[in-house]
Amino acid sequence: MLLATANNDAGVTVSPVEIARELAEAIKRVVTDASIILFGSATGKKWQWDSDLDIYIEVPNGYEIESTRAQIDDMAWEVGHKHGVVIQTVVYTEDEVWNTPRRAAPFIKAIHSEGIVL
Repeated sequence: MLLATANNDAGVTVSPVEIARELAEAIKRVVTDASIILFGSATGKKWQWDSDLDIYIEVPNGYEIESTRAQIDDMAWEVGHKHGVVIQTVVYTEDEVWNTPRRAAPFIKAIHSEGIVL
């Protein structure tokens, strides 16, 4: 599969996967065992600089989820601002996904089957 690349405002060619990996590295400094998946248009040829990046983050149980979500939102803003893209995050705990009916949702299934694990 070919992935999209584009030139940012500074004329630097960066792929959405590279941007997502930069965010994943920042997140894993705080939540070392998080599962992080890039999904949506950025996983194929459809991504453009006016597209957003969709990132799924699954946090192990035991983290205070609201403060963790806030930290991740701040990191996403910083990385997105640096590259001139909007990064949308979806953050759940393991229990919020796997111990609820959410585990059967087409959205969750698609992320896990079509996304790029970071």
